[in-house]
Amino acid sequence: MTLQQLRYIIAIDDFRHFGKAAEACGLTQSTLSLMVKKMEEELDVKIFDREAHPVATTEIGRKVIDRAKVVLYNVEQISLMTRSEKELLSGPLKIALISTVSPVLVPSLFKHFGSNYPSISLQTEEMLSSTIKDKLRKLKWTWVS
Repeated sequence: MTLQQLRYIIAIDDFRHFGKAAEACGLTQSTLSLMVKKMEEELDVKIFDREAHPVATTEIGRKVIDRAKVVLYNVEQISLMTRSEKELLSGPLKIALISTVSPVLVPSLFKHFGSNYPSISLQTEEMLSSTIKDKLRKLKWTWVS
């Protein structure tokens, strides 16, 4: 069972019509029907009464759809939470590097931060180890070697 299949059964329940649900999901009716059938086989239950017009949900199908809505709601909440966490990380980030590691680390740092934390403005500067230590001491950071 996939999240997409859960979305499909909810769409069928909303539209009460396989064709309209398929159109809303951007699928052909046969593909939608196949995906739902696979899910029904996996669960060993019949979610929809395809003989009814409009399409009707079976008793167990109603329970499955209700749970599917909860699952998709929770998935959306996880997505929103991670997006908001990433957005909390924003602004300038200054990193001092010694010249021997700078050419190796800087490209991957910029790539990583650009992809994962676009709200962070990464700034790097090459410095001598002693200068980095002095600056950290002034900030009351401890140097770990």
